[in-house]
Amino acid sequence: SNLIDDNPVKQTATLSRTKIVDHDGNLIGYGKVSADGKSYTIDNNWHVDENHWVGLESPDLSKYGYTAPVFDNGDSAAKVQAEKVDVTNPKDQTVNIYYDHKIAKVDHDNPGNIDKDSFVKRVTETVQYEGLPDKKQQTLEFTGTGYRDQVTGDWTDAKGNKLDEQKNLDKILTWSAANDKTNFDQVDCINRDGYYVTDATTDDQTNYYDGNGHVKAIDGIDHNHADITITVHYAKYYYAGSEKETTTVTRTINYL
Repeated sequence: SNLIDDNPVKQTATLSRTKIVDHDGNLIGYGKVSADGKSYTIDNNWHVDENHWVGLESPDLSKYGYTAPVFDNGDSAAKVQAEKVDVTNPKDQTVNIYYDHKIAKVDHDNPGNIDKDSFVKRVTETVQYEGLPDKKQQTLEFTGTGYRDQVTGDWTDAKGNKLDEQKNLDKILTWSAANDKTNFDQVDCINRDGYYVTDATTDDQTNYYDGNGHVKAIDGIDHNHADITITVHYAKYYYAGSEKETTTVTRTINYL
């Protein structure tokens, strides 16, 4: 209401009617007396002397974060229509016009005054191979969505209810995975001549080797998961020495 000058707006109409009384001053009714005063016509209605209620454009407060104005019944109140005053039973009238707070969806594409990168998180799995320059990477992307009251700046839910948490974006935003993907796929181990895979471990020694030439798939990744680095370890095959080994086989032929 402080954003609107002359609020409330008052429109005043002036009405009148003529009393008809008898010789003793008793009220007969209202109406019109003839010019000679010998007759009269009863008309109890009021007559507007000046100022009907004129039409009025409601202020546009959208730039301040408000919705379009509406009446009590929810109909648009962009304009209050002109109205004739009821001359039968004139009464004061109050017209209430409501402005609500806009609730805006806030995300990477519509960040408002927040760094758009705050709405995106990425988690990367890196598989590296001991003794080899090769690396294989997979990255999952998560995007956050929230809602803000455009008048107060408060974080809300989609219906405009203020959230208890107002500072921690990680808790305020609703996070979703791109393409609903929340897992890292199985990764093939690279063959290394003369070596075999012993394990595939992270820094905390969690082993993701499946024993069959693959780094296991990892499920249940969310936007808060740390990046994962897995190192595939190898060991040399053991070969026997080159010393010559001989054996003798004898065939015996007997003639009996």
